[in-house]
Formats: sequence, structure tokens, C-alpha cells
Amino acid sequence: MKNRYLVSIVELGDGFGVLMYDFSKHEIVNDVVDYADMLIKRLGLKRLSIHQEIGHLRVFLGYMASRKVQLENLNDKFLEDFRDYMLERLPNSKSPSPAVADKARKTVNAKLVRVYDWLKWLEENGRAARHMIGPAGCHVYSCLLGSSVSSLSKNNADYKYSDRYPVLLEVKTRNSKHRVPRYIPTEDTVDALHAHFFESNHSIHIKHRNSLLIDVASYTGFRRNSIQSLTISQFTGSDFEYTSHDTVMLRPARQKFDYGDYYEIPIDLHQNICRFILDQRASVLRIRGLSESKTAGAVFISDRTCSPLDDRTITAIVSKALRVCGAPKGFSIHSFRSKYLVAATTKEYEDRRSLGLDTSAETVMRSVSLKVGHKNPNSVRPYTSGHESSALVQHHNTRSRREKESLAEIERLKALVRELEKRLKK
Repeated sequence: MKNRYLVSIVELGDGFGVLMYDFSKHEIVNDVVDYADMLIKRLGLKRLSIHQEIGHLRVFLGYMASRKVQLENLNDKFLEDFRDYMLERLPNSKSPSPAVADKARKTVNAKLVRVYDWLKWLEENGRAARHMIGPAGCHVYSCLLGSSVSSLSKNNADYKYSDRYPVLLEVKTRNSKHRVPRYIPTEDTVDALHAHFFESNHSIHIKHRNSLLIDVASYTGFRRNSIQSLTISQFTGSDFEYTSHDTVMLRPARQKFDYGDYYEIPIDLHQNICRFILDQRASVLRIRGLSESKTAGAVFISDRTCSPLDDRTITAIVSKALRVCGAPKGFSIHSFRSKYLVAATTKEYEDRRSLGLDTSAETVMRSVSLKVGHKNPNSVRPYTSGHESSALVQHHNTRSRREKESLAEIERLKALVRELEKRLKK
């Protein structure tokens, strides 16, 4: 089933596209290729995101082919069979831990949501029977008013999730407990922490290490365990991949619910960590007379023993520094995940607005949730639905102020250069 279809990302001039090939029929699956093209153009999905989304359809089409079912014969019962089959194949689905079992259910639900959306898109574009999917008299029941690339998609929120995707599995964590916290670090916080670390009496290795811990948390949104699990091979070896838009893609070894997702991080941050590994980190190993076997390949290690920093130590380092810099008690490295979400949400809205793309809360939620590894887009709803809230507006205003100050400083320096040039000519 899984080897019949191949999904590939292909470069197209300044952009990219998706190619799905059917090895059995020896042809391109145009209904998926064109749908992917619409997702890329209208939703602005990145390479990693679109590959994951179309991968859901690849699995579904493989199941259809294995059961010899044609598109016109799809119905609710078939979707339920597909759902149950996929759940049965996932090893964590029968876990006694509700959180781990929910992970499997969310994985299946992600595939089903994409299938519903694709079927609606096919109907909208005349590629499937007119009454294939709908609220009444259709083979597949759904209250979806439009696909994710339809102008009607923003009205889908008028209907309950269970009515839009009726065969989805129930998960205990669907109603997200996440909310915008009362304290969110800013760029000024990052600057203050850097100053605090470099003004300390610690070794140069600790100064750089602690500053990079803040940078990773601030500009990737990684959870503490993912940061702790980063290895030198992901920066100085070959365990990463460059993208075409100033980012590097890698997969942290430790992720919540044992996910194995890949993430994009800024290329300048990747290079800074690489320099740290080759300079300050390598220096402390030489001073201590220890080999890499002691570090287990971890990026962030103890200055004294060179063993990997554990989660508690990372929390202690950041929480103590935050309090020194004026943050309320009880906040530590995880608060930078909120900072990243604020920045990612703001950028997503701005980018989509400038390109004339869909800026509905559902679209932004899905895009932002993929960046931070949330399988349930509702987990980031507080940031998308509250985009105009005081916290996000304050962040946007701060960012605008800093940009204006930078431009003013550049103009001042240009004027100074012009004045010096005049004096030299005399």
C-alpha cells in the first residue's frame, strides 16, 4: 500500500511544487498535485508543511487502492474503516497513558481532516460528483462550507468541529488548556539576559552556552527537552539539511509524546552554535582533558564535568537569570516558547496580509501549530484569536519601534560618513 505512491518536492524557478507519482498506473496524480499547488499559493505552506500534509493524502490513496475503491464510491463507512485501520497500526494507540494514546488518535485525525478538505476541494473544482460531500443527501457527511483554499473557508468556524469532521476520533486534549501567559519575554529580555550572562564571573564557555540556550528557546520555540537533546552532529556533522530560505532543518531527539518531527531554525543561529561548538565548547574539553565520549555528543554540557546538562539545570540557569532581569517568579525557559508563538503569529499574519493570502484564524492556527509541533491547531488559538490583544499589539509596536530606531541610526551614520568624506576632500 505505502509503496504505490511517491511524494516529492520539486523546485520550480523561485518557488517549489509537489509531485505525486502513481507507480501502478505510471502517471502523475493530478488531483493531488493541483490541490497541493493551491495550498502552497493560497495558504503559503512551506516545503516541510506541504510534504507532511500531502503525505496524509498519500496514505489515504494507498488505502483506497488496496481496497479497490474508486473516488465515486467513497462514503462515511469507508472513512470509518480507514480511521480504524490507521489507529490499529499505530503502536501507541493502546497505551495505558491517555496522553500517549491521544498522540496516536491525533495522528489519525490529522489525516482525516486533510481527506475531508481534499474531497471538498475536488467537489468545488468539478473533479468529483456535485453531492459527494455535504450536510445532507451526500455520500460523505460534513458541514464544511468550503475547502481550506475556498473563500468560504473562513465561515467554517460557524459549525462545530465534530460536524465538519464527523468521523474523527475523540481526544481528551482537543479543548486546549493553553492560554496567553501573563508574562511573555521580549527582545529586550533577550538583550538583558545576554548582558547578564556576559557580565558574570563565569568562564567564557558558560557565558556563551547560557546565551545560546536563550537564543535557541527564543528563536526556535523548542521545549526544554528538545533543547537539551540537541547534538553536535546537528551543527558540525551531517545530521541536518539546508533549505533554500535561510533556515536549517533538523530533528531534536527528544520531543513531547515522542514525536519525530523536523523543524526549521534560522541559519544564523545554526552557524552561531556551530562556532560555539568548535571554539568555547571544544576549549573546555581540552582544558578538562576529556573526550567527546563524556559529553554523549550533547551541545550543551557542564563546564566542570563536561556531561550533558540535564533538564533541571537548564531550568535553574534560565529561571534565576530571568528573576535577576525583572521577570516574575515562576517563569523559566518555557516562557520563551510563548515569545516565539507571539512572533510567529504576528509574522504569519503580516506575511499573509502582504501577499493577499487567507488570514483567517483557522489558517494561521494550522500554519503556526506546525512550527511548534502542536498536532492540535487549537493549542495556538489563544495567540491567533487574540492577535489584536494587548500582548500581541505591544509586541508588534515594540518591534516597529526597534525597526524605526535602527533605521534612524543607519541614517545618522550615513550622514556622519558623508560629513567625514567632505572633510577628507578639503
